[in-house]
Amino acid sequence: MLKIIDILNSETKFYTFFQMLKLSTTIDMLHDHGPYTVLVPNNDAFGKIVSRQLTALFNDVDALEELLLYHIIPGKYNTNELMRMKSVNTFQLQSIQVSYHKGFKVNNALIINSYVGLANGIIHEIDEVVKMPELMVAL
Repeated sequence: MLKIIDILNSETKFYTFFQMLKLSTTIDMLHDHGPYTVLVPNNDAFGKIVSRQLTALFNDVDALEELLLYHIIPGKYNTNELMRMKSVNTFQLQSIQVSYHKGFKVNNALIINSYVGLANGIIHEIDEVVKMPELMVAL
């Protein structure tokens, strides 16, 4: 059975997110542990970030970890389960708001596609980076 890390490694639309994972220790937890719900910005979502911010992020492991952990939720939640909760805490112990307005959204990011049935969780592909570390926003 496929795991979260297998999908992130094989889908080219997740290339940027996967490269970030490879630079962090967060990748270790996605190999075997779980269950997790991972909100994965696609490459187009990262394309909306100013290039110097993205470069700075790749060069700051602490900020990178912060960003990645904000996109990972402990537990396995499909979109219907997320909607019933209205908000959910990430590994950063910060709340993400869940809503439905012209599609399922987490904060302002639209869930485009979901990968369910993975051995250690669920992936929700999103069209925006949910939160940039404060350090990077100031750049």
